[in-house]
Amino acid sequence: AEQLEVEAAYMMGELYRQGRGVPPDAKEAAKWYERSAEAGFPKAQYTLAMLYLEGSGVPKDALKAEHWLHLAARQGDPEAKNNLATVHAQRGEVDQAAEIWWELARNGEPNAQCNIGMCFMRGVGRQLDLAEARRC
Repeated sequence: AEQLEVEAAYMMGELYRQGRGVPPDAKEAAKWYERSAEAGFPKAQYTLAMLYLEGSGVPKDALKAEHWLHLAARQGDPEAKNNLATVHAQRGEVDQAAEIWWELARNGEPNAQCNIGMCFMRGVGRQLDLAEARRC
């Protein structure tokens, strides 16, 4: 029953964010996502992270966004992992980003395949390897 409550809180966030059956309300959506995220629901953690990155319904806060991305990524959320890798790359931590993209690419995540391919093509975060870049 507890898991259903966590998912229900996430769905309430979705309803408010999208304005389905209720007037759209980004702040109200963020409250519901946070309730679900704090209970450990990875989709809510990822969505809340994106809200903090965008400043939608919550003040823009890159540190809070990264916190929630980390939590969702630890639970295996591929979008959270990919966005976390992008955060690392933007900070110049390309080796860390490449490790995450490599893992995701091996599991068939198309954005990560493109990103790791670029790493091989440019020799950044990975040894320059044009053949491997083409395989990605």
